[in-house]
Amino acid sequence: MKYFKLLIISVFFLSVSAVSFAQSDSAVKNIEPEVLNTVLNNATVQLVDVRTPNEFKSGHIDKALNINYYDQDFSVQIGKLDKSKAIYVYCRSGVRSKYASDILKKLGFKEIYNLNGGILSWNTQNLPLKK
Repeated sequence: MKYFKLLIISVFFLSVSAVSFAQSDSAVKNIEPEVLNTVLNNATVQLVDVRTPNEFKSGHIDKALNINYYDQDFSVQIGKLDKSKAIYVYCRSGVRSKYASDILKKLGFKEIYNLNGGILSWNTQNLPLKK
């Protein structure tokens, strides 16, 4: 009986570990502004600004694609991007891009990076914006 309980407990913990490992496969990773800037300077990436078009026009990170999180067809628009490549998302403060990252996960994107603190954090580091 003692071994049976030990076996049940072991199976439970292995199951929980397996589920956690599977979910971490497409986990969203927060990235700091300086790191994103380095990535952008050294590679071509899918960079998506999920703010409104007016916010985007006020200043955005160079080469960013604007897909408004509030658009009715946001999932359709963002779902057209390449799921096999890393995707970087940002917004004003990091909230909308976090929600957008959750949608990306559900759509099957595997490598998702969210700009920690959004464009506000980017500005705090005096990194370049395009207008």
